[in-house]
Amino acid sequence: MSEEADKYKFLCRLSDSAERHMDMLYYIKKVVEVSEGAEFNSEERNLLSVAYKNIISPKRNALRIFWSLKNNPNSKNMEKVIDWYIGVIKSEIREVVSDVLQITERLMERCSTTEGKIFFMKMQGDYYRYCAECEMGDLDRSELEKNNLKLSEEALKASKDSNECYQQAYELAVAELPPAHPILLGLILNYSVYFFEIVGNVSKACELAQEGLNNALNTLNSGDEYKDSSVILQLIRENLAFWEGSERKTDEENEGDTAGKKDDENAVECRKEEEADV
Repeated sequence: MSEEADKYKFLCRLSDSAERHMDMLYYIKKVVEVSEGAEFNSEERNLLSVAYKNIISPKRNALRIFWSLKNNPNSKNMEKVIDWYIGVIKSEIREVVSDVLQITERLMERCSTTEGKIFFMKMQGDYYRYCAECEMGDLDRSELEKNNLKLSEEALKASKDSNECYQQAYELAVAELPPAHPILLGLILNYSVYFFEIVGNVSKACELAQEGLNNALNTLNSGDEYKDSSVILQLIRENLAFWEGSERKTDEENEGDTAGKKDDENAVECRKEEEADV
């Protein structure tokens, strides 16, 4: 890349160190602009991913907080105000998602490597998932079905688009990447989260995660060829432990042992997503 692109990359890393998130996003976008059609390497892809994650994560967290406040009996008189604020945050999330989809499409056109294509497909799947999560509200798919509620057209479309991106990336990754490659494992981690949270299919989430875990462990050696893989594998293990416990609890409820009961544990954040830079 050009000297100008290197300068913006340095400023991007500097902004990240100083937690200047909007600056980081601005500078990585400048890298895209001045890189003259060059393919992004691993470092540049990670900078882009981190920049957008720093922007979207606080907004997703804010939505969860406001959904929780809305369900609090003490906030009953302020429900309209909370709904207004939720609408503001949802609009901001949609804007970020739209921005990510445009820039990743642009960068994918430059890709000559399989890794780059898979990375950006996965990223698109992630942001469509965030959009679906945003449109679904504070109930997951299983709760919606239990209460005989239907997803909005916006949520259904975002869910469908997310699945298509993940599926395309997964098929390509399984065919082209080693089982312990961190990009493949990161994809498996987040795709399984999609099945658990958005689709409400615990069995499919566990199946995908377990298969990916087994395949990786069978080929992973003690060297540091894929040093990021161990971090992602641990996140997959933690998800599996929670999801399998959730599935057992559902079976007990179906048998009538704890019908209608919702433990505090169910309200806790129930998935780990990829945070490692891969």
